[in-house]
Amino acid sequence: MSAPSAVPISPDDIRATLRAYFSADPAADRFTGPRAEGVDEKCWDRAGFDPECWKLLAGRIGLAGLGAPRRSGGMGLGLTHLVAAVEECAASAYPGPVRATVLMAHLLAVAGATEMSRPVAEVVAAAVAGEAVIGAPIQVGGPRAGFADGLVGGRLGAMTHGPVADAVLAELDAPGGPALGLVVLDSAVTQRFPIRGVDGATPLAYVEVSGAPAVLLGAAGDQTVMHHHRAAAALLLAAEQVGGVTACLRAMVECAGLGGESAAPAGPTRAVSHRCSETAVIGAAARALVHAAAGHLDRPDPDRPAAGYLLALLARAEAADGYIAASSALVQICDGTGAAREHEARLHFRRARAVAALGATPDRLRDKAVAGGCLDLLRSA
Repeated sequence: MSAPSAVPISPDDIRATLRAYFSADPAADRFTGPRAEGVDEKCWDRAGFDPECWKLLAGRIGLAGLGAPRRSGGMGLGLTHLVAAVEECAASAYPGPVRATVLMAHLLAVAGATEMSRPVAEVVAAAVAGEAVIGAPIQVGGPRAGFADGLVGGRLGAMTHGPVADAVLAELDAPGGPALGLVVLDSAVTQRFPIRGVDGATPLAYVEVSGAPAVLLGAAGDQTVMHHHRAAAALLLAAEQVGGVTACLRAMVECAGLGGESAAPAGPTRAVSHRCSETAVIGAAARALVHAAAGHLDRPDPDRPAAGYLLALLARAEAADGYIAASSALVQICDGTGAAREHEARLHFRRARAVAALGATPDRLRDKAVAGGCLDLLRSA
């Protein structure tokens, strides 16, 4: 993996821009449902987000182009910046295809791509402009569809925003070995089977294709690319979970009457204040691990090439446990204070548990990281 070039923009700049956007724009939709006047509820029910809002955020604000290569109209930023963007979107409970789009753009930048056919080039350009929806597998390492002569056939597995995705990332079986590809979903050759899951924030669907145009990211059989894909996917999911902790903390503070308007009685108890403090500490610890892993993946240490992957696994475990704890605390505080945030609290409660076990449980991720020598990395940090 090649390291991204130095840029004048910082992760804090990205956070501030996105925070200002979500704070200032009353039409910025959240996964609690369409709130803005004029939002098409039927479209929302199928996609899980407002396409016009996504076009603004991804294209005009520039979210989709942060990690995309410069040749595709992007900025080519590394994971240190991208985890900040994903976390901030999750902290505002934004339901659009942020994580999958950012992951696709990052892999295009660091792995490159074989020669793109016209349909693939068009969907990449549309994704950077916010006019196409990208999906990503909720788990990696399962059965793979086949790739040959630029076309893919077979089942691609459960994909985020699968009911409406224009293209998806997928691990494929190519003639030269396992490969990572970007597959264009043409309605004429694609079947989608929606999945009804616990997490109400991200619509999922199994996808089957026959003769779908695709491009390989990196060479077939290149395990370095596959390894980086899995590490980056785990890390961006961890960043999303850390954002979930922040969203829960903000709602807890409002419910408890510690700041802003609240339906709760004045004078929150000391126990509630302690729960808010504990949640803030949990979020800070998980965020530190996410950013440490991002730094190692952006700038690999030749003496410890697996450091980024191991830290990403540990970050996933800590962020998953942290989100579960934060969502539990939010439910308890909303119920205990009588604040009118029960619906949002229960959405976080379900989402935290649904995404925690993706790929592996937090305990298994933690065990795998420790077995790989992650404790030595933390001691030397």
